[in-house]
Amino acid sequence: MTFYFDLTELLQDARNSPTITGIQRATLSLASSLVQTHGSERVKIIGHHPAFNEARVLSAAPLAGRSEYDQAQFLKHFDLEGSLALRSPAGGARERLARFASGLTGRRGAAAGSRSATEALAAGDVVFVIGAIWGMRGYLEYLYRMRRERGIRLVQFVHDLIPLVAAEHVDPALSERFSSWLAETAANADAFVVNSQSTRADLVAWQGGAGVQRPVRVVRLAHQFASSSREPEARGPWQPYPEITANVRSLLARPYALCVGTMESRKQNWLLANAWREVHCTLGLKTPRLVFAGRRGWLNESFDDFLAGTGNLYGFITIAERPSDVEVCRLFRSSLFTVYVSAKEGWGLPIGESLWLGRPVICSSGSSEPEVGGDLADYVDIKNPDTLVASIIKLATDVEYREGRARQIASARLRTWKDVADDLWTAVNESGPAG
Repeated sequence: MTFYFDLTELLQDARNSPTITGIQRATLSLASSLVQTHGSERVKIIGHHPAFNEARVLSAAPLAGRSEYDQAQFLKHFDLEGSLALRSPAGGARERLARFASGLTGRRGAAAGSRSATEALAAGDVVFVIGAIWGMRGYLEYLYRMRRERGIRLVQFVHDLIPLVAAEHVDPALSERFSSWLAETAANADAFVVNSQSTRADLVAWQGGAGVQRPVRVVRLAHQFASSSREPEARGPWQPYPEITANVRSLLARPYALCVGTMESRKQNWLLANAWREVHCTLGLKTPRLVFAGRRGWLNESFDDFLAGTGNLYGFITIAERPSDVEVCRLFRSSLFTVYVSAKEGWGLPIGESLWLGRPVICSSGSSEPEVGGDLADYVDIKNPDTLVASIIKLATDVEYREGRARQIASARLRTWKDVADDLWTAVNESGPAG
């Protein structure tokens, strides 16, 4: 059996963004661990390749042991430099054509052992799809056809069912597209893998209503942040951080709490900002800053209006937009504590990452978040904002409690991406053909 790990989402996004989301970082970390454990002969990359405009198979060897995202290296390894040149606004048409030709020449048969997926796929092989490729109709139909005609096994990872179970936080068109994709996938996949018991319960309930039944295996994600060590960096405060932008360096100079994730309504940023105002009313100038780190998302009008109307809460709220992995890691390590009070999650990566990097975390007691935090997180009821305010004040002012929590976290056994890779390998091998 050859295990094909689908990277379509990253192959599509890499040309446009120097940074990646938390889910994409998790995708790379899992792929890296699989290759490290099973080797690049058994684990390969598959995806719809934008430069070739077809399904391609590529060597996963460049990912072995390294899960940090470097856009330039990613483009080079996966033959994306030519497509990037076509999109570049710099230079005239002749220069862009020359750069594109250079990218094509650089493939040399091709840079990551690229070849047509149709030539590679054989009976018994597994294609594991982890990214959000709902809108890629042609590629999905290709995978379904390969399953019928070649006898491959198709295993679909489901992060969450938020477009269906928390539809108020997404565009209605997305809910419709997700619903259609899920129904079609259930008819064509051999099994589902999910990241938590919470997501499994949602998917099993959906299958019951839809009249379908596919195996649903739970493979919990990791606490580990990429390949970062849990040990604090041995770097003095006087030493510079050349890999970190001046904006993020300035945030490290004063005490702050951290909220990591795409800024969208489901993450309850407005709720958290209002809680911070209540904290400020109590603590005044002793209030730590609140740093939101991530991409700007959708349905954020209330949050944006709050920031505009209060001058970013008089300067006590700051946004670090699209930080790199290195910057996110540093922001975690240097924070007093972190806060993550999402209304609904499939897993909750920032909770685990905060624990991995040694900092206490406040999170919601709902959906999957207790599965991540266990007995190491402080939980609040987001329907009762007073519990959030009280928890923030306790961690902000009670140093003994906060650092006692940090010591408890430091001694705990946390989940690595190697653990996830091992569990996924077992789950996939237990999931036979759906028939």
